[in-house]
Amino acid sequence: MKRSLKFALRFANAGKRMELDRLWERYQVAVNDFIINQEVTDEAGWRDSNVEIGTVFKQNALRQAMGIIKKNCKDIIQQQVNPCMVLNDNVIKINESKNIFDYWVRISTLNKGKRLALPIKSYTYANKYFNEWELAKGGRLLRNKKGDWFIQLTFKKPKPKNTAKENKGLDIGYRKLIADSDGATYGTDIRALIGKAVRKKQGSNADGRVRKEIKNYIGYTVKQAVDGKANIAIEDLKGLRKDKKGKWSRSINRKFNYWFYALALQRIRDRCEVVGVQCRAVPPQYTSQTCPMCGHIEASNRRGEKFKCLLCSFSGDADHIGAMNICHRGFAQEVT
Repeated sequence: MKRSLKFALRFANAGKRMELDRLWERYQVAVNDFIINQEVTDEAGWRDSNVEIGTVFKQNALRQAMGIIKKNCKDIIQQQVNPCMVLNDNVIKINESKNIFDYWVRISTLNKGKRLALPIKSYTYANKYFNEWELAKGGRLLRNKKGDWFIQLTFKKPKPKNTAKENKGLDIGYRKLIADSDGATYGTDIRALIGKAVRKKQGSNADGRVRKEIKNYIGYTVKQAVDGKANIAIEDLKGLRKDKKGKWSRSINRKFNYWFYALALQRIRDRCEVVGVQCRAVPPQYTSQTCPMCGHIEASNRRGEKFKCLLCSFSGDADHIGAMNICHRGFAQEVT
């Protein structure tokens, strides 16, 4: 399994940032040149480019261009305007620092034999990856719209063996972040946090802080719900909007556009991989309207947070009922 993290290169001086800008512009020309020339089919094709950027960078640009061409199914491939720089281990090296910085990123430049030494500082979330995961070779250089530079590093670790003997469904909600098919509830403060965020001006510093608070809360909650003892079933994100119609208030829809819901599902997938259990996605349609006992489907089965089957009278918390249906769909052929 792999994880990628970004690190800001804000500690590089102006001269080094200008050198990165020059490299970026030349590399971008090379990638676009290869994309336009769709006849390029192998590694030897790097010689066909007349862009003055050096052999190693041409080879990296060619591989990146071939990846873009392969993924694009259209007959006409549009020119890539701002590709990130995908660099192999011949171009980029990461070394631990012995001064006030944590690591040095050394990147080859347009000047043959010369490398840029760019300092970076780690952060709490990244420290466990440096300490417990293996740092993969190579990296990606990224630049945002403001012109700020970042390095993206990838960490890898063997996937643990799945020893789970149970199955569980998880339902994501607004009043409680996670309800599981066993009747447990996790993340009951999510409603208050979202209410807090809705009151903030979108794009403000306060908005950014509360969004970060929500992200951290989601990560903490997912760790509690996914403990490695059970395989997990979740809703398929592709059908999210249709399934949640009417469940969220208009103000929340306008403010968040389901971003935190998508984040929660991704955190669950990542957590399942880390603890070594299965994560299955199921169609979300009618999970909150279906009786898990008799299978009767009716919109009136659910009334707010309560569920009562109008056919067999089975009742319970609506979110837990939804989680039970998600579990049944995910592991229909297995004993739960």
